Parts: sequence; structure tokens; C-alpha cells
Amino acid sequence: NTATWIITFSLFNSAILSNLNSSTTYELVVRSDCGNEVFSNFSPLVQFRTLVLCQEVTALEKQITQTSAYFRWSAVSQAIAYKVRWRPLGEFDWQNTQVTEPRISLENLLPGQTYEIEIQTVCSDNTSAWYHQDFTLLPLCPVVPFTEVVNVGSTEATISFTQVSQARSYYFVYRKVNTSQWNVLLPTTSPVLLSNLEPNTTYEWLIRAECAADLYSSFTEVQQFTTLPACNDVRQLQAEPLVGALSISWQPVLGAEKYGLTYRKVGAFNWSLPIIVESTNYVLEGLEPFTSYEIQIFADCGLHGKSSSQNIQATTSGKCAAPQGIAATQITDTSATLQWNPVLGATRYEVFYRKVNTATWQRSLSLTSTIKLFPLSPSTTYEIMLRTDCNQRFSNFSPVRWFSTLAPQARQYARDESIPIIIYPNPTSRYLHIAELPLPCTLLLTDLQGKLILYKEFSYSDDPSVPLDVSNFTEGWYLIKVFSQDKVHTAKFRKQE
Repeated sequence: NTATWIITFSLFNSAILSNLNSSTTYELVVRSDCGNEVFSNFSPLVQFRTLVLCQEVTALEKQITQTSAYFRWSAVSQAIAYKVRWRPLGEFDWQNTQVTEPRISLENLLPGQTYEIEIQTVCSDNTSAWYHQDFTLLPLCPVVPFTEVVNVGSTEATISFTQVSQARSYYFVYRKVNTSQWNVLLPTTSPVLLSNLEPNTTYEWLIRAECAADLYSSFTEVQQFTTLPACNDVRQLQAEPLVGALSISWQPVLGAEKYGLTYRKVGAFNWSLPIIVESTNYVLEGLEPFTSYEIQIFADCGLHGKSSSQNIQATTSGKCAAPQGIAATQITDTSATLQWNPVLGATRYEVFYRKVNTATWQRSLSLTSTIKLFPLSPSTTYEIMLRTDCNQRFSNFSPVRWFSTLAPQARQYARDESIPIIIYPNPTSRYLHIAELPLPCTLLLTDLQGKLILYKEFSYSDDPSVPLDVSNFTEGWYLIKVFSQDKVHTAKFRKQE
């Protein structure tokens, strides 16, 4: 069905026709050439058909393991089957098989061995050339040879295993018996520590080696262990107050090998380091008297683990000592500062003082071991005694001490009588109000003969408007002087009945 003839020559009674199209029908005629342009007639027309082209396998894909190799390739449209042969590289004999699908799985191969494989397409009329490829199996990753549960507690377990020289890590799984979810660990060395386990519970586990990416050994056989019962909490925890100490006791815990005790002051942040106690009582010494402490105790049951900590609060007792080392310092004509040694356990101090040969004591309180007494009378001897308040527990009084104030001091002030002080009402029978004191300042109130009736110092934090109760003053005239910044301000008022 084509117009153009293809001409070829042959000196013999046969010819090889090449470069033909596969699966194509051709027609053929032959004539003799007798020379000198003398030709015979053409022979009768003969037809023949070329065979179907059997294509070679291409695009081979493979999946290699330690003992098997899986191959897959693109199907050839004319193929009716595929011949496959393989052998270890360097050997003579092939193993052969034939498949109808474009894939094959080779099993029971030698780990780490290099093989060669060849595949040939089988068509209805002919076969293709052999496709050739080499492949190497993964090396063998040995199974972990020995495992052992070496330590089991109530919440922890330690599992030891013999390490595989080819392994870069291990794949360890465990779970509670009769549950579905495995827990996974990826240790690199032995042993494996399992924590946060449930007491008195059976677990199962197994392990395999990882020798390379996606190259694992088989798992070991499933093994089991059972955690120990939990370590019970400490019960009947008691604390008996002692002088600067606490006697702690509790009920024994079954299975406890020892106990741990820590403590701190109530309200403190840090706990003490644990004190290891091998009995069920302990005297906690070196504490502050009359001080509240928190105590924690836990039981240590060895392999059974530790219990949770139990708390108790207790307050130490002790003798509240009287202040010692009392001294009067910074004595002036109107004030004196008292100092003494701090007393352990003191919450505050009571200071009692009075003029010698008078009946009434005056009382002041101090939170520290010092206090300033004022106003005092000039040129006057005072007697003092102190006692310690240890959280409402009082010491005895200290021995009486004495000190004397200085004579009235002459103070130099620049006089400026032109600056008045606003006072009201004047005269008054009860309260006298002084408005807008120039703070800081010192106020002196005297009678007209110069006798000191009142001495008071004011700081920046005081109220500049001062009410004075003069109801007990004798009827008559009085003088107020305010000393501030080298200036003296005066005012005079009359007390009436």
C-alpha cells in the first residue's frame, strides 16, 4: 500500500533486508540481471510480515533489605512474560524464573552480598535483550543477644542489655500488660531507666537494635516485670516543743529503710537540706526560741521508692531572757538614747523610766534594741528598767539603771521677733492651736519666769498644725518659742479657767 519501491542487489540467491519496520507487511519481487542491461521479467509478487519488536525492560525500581530484594519495572506493551535470572556477583550459575507481571521478589538472599540480576522481555514472536543491574543487600543487624531486669522499684525499673557492635541506637518499647499503647524510648547505651511507673503493676517490654537508617534487627522476645507496692506516707506525725528545739516523732512505715526530714521557718522560702533519720523520732536542735517551723518527713523504702512528704507546724519554746548590756548614750538636757544587747526570740521590748524618787513609771515600746527617750527634764536623774516580750511571753525585769540629763543648754539662734506664730483661741481654757509650724523645728513652752513646761521636736513628716492640751495648766500667761533654721518665733497666750 505504498508507491515507492526500495531496490537492493545481491550476487547470490539470497538477500538480507535490514532497517525494516517491525510488525509491518512488505511485498517483494525479484529479477535476474544477465549483464549488458539484459534483465529477466520480475518474479511473481511475494508478501512477508516482520515480527513484533520486543522492547527491553527499563526504569527498574528496587527495595533492598538484609535478606530480600524487590524489583519493579515499567510494563512492556507487547510482553507476554518476563524471564528473570540472578546470581551472586562473580559466580557462574544463574537462578532462573519467569513472571507474567512486571515485578519480582527475591527471598533468602545473603545479607551484605552483592548480586547481579538480568530481565528479558518475552513477546509472542521473539524476546528482547537482557537488562542487567547489580544490587547489594543490607548488612545483617544482629538481635540484641542478652537482656536483664536488674532493678525494679515501685515507680522505676532498670533494664540492662548486651550492646550490638553494629548498632548506633536501640528501639525500646514497653507498656502495661493488657493495654494497647506502647511507650517508646530510643536509648543509645545500656541500661534503660524506666520512670513514672505505677506501683504494683506488671509491664511487658522488648528491644531491637538500629544499625542504620531503616535497618533494624528483629525484636527480642516479649519479657515482663512487676513493680513493687508503693511506699506508704508517714502517719501520726507529732512535734513536741523544747527550748530552742523540737522533738519529732511518727509511726513506723512498713518497708521503710530510712526517713528524710527537712524544715524551715514559717514564711521562709528555702527548706533545709534533708536530714537522714533511721529511726522514727528525731530532736531538731539549734532552733530559735518561740519560733514557728514547718517540718516535712518522707519515708524511703529503697526499691519500693519514696513516699510523698508529710507536713507539720510547731513552735519552739524557751526562756525569755531580760535585756542585758543596757547603756544610756547621746544624753542631752531633754533626751537620751538607750541601747542593749538583742535577746533571741524577742518580738519587742518594754522600757520603763521615771524620775528618781517619783512613783509613776512611764512606758515606751521598741521593736529594736535601741530607743530614744524624750522629752526629759534637764538636770534630772532617771531610773530605767527593761523587759523582753517574746511573743506575749515576758522576761523578768532587768536590774534598775540610772542616768542623768544635762543642764539646760544655751542655744544660739538669730532673733527675728517680727515673724509671728498664729495661735488660737487666745485666751483659752482647754486647747491651744498652733497653725503652720515651720518644719523642722523645736517647740519650747515656758511660763513667764522661764520654767520649761513643754519641749517637743518636729520633723518634716509631722503635722504642721498642732493642738496643745493646756487644760491642766495654771491660770496665767505663757510663752511659746519655736526654733527653726536659725530663727526664733514667739507667741504669748493666756490660760484661763
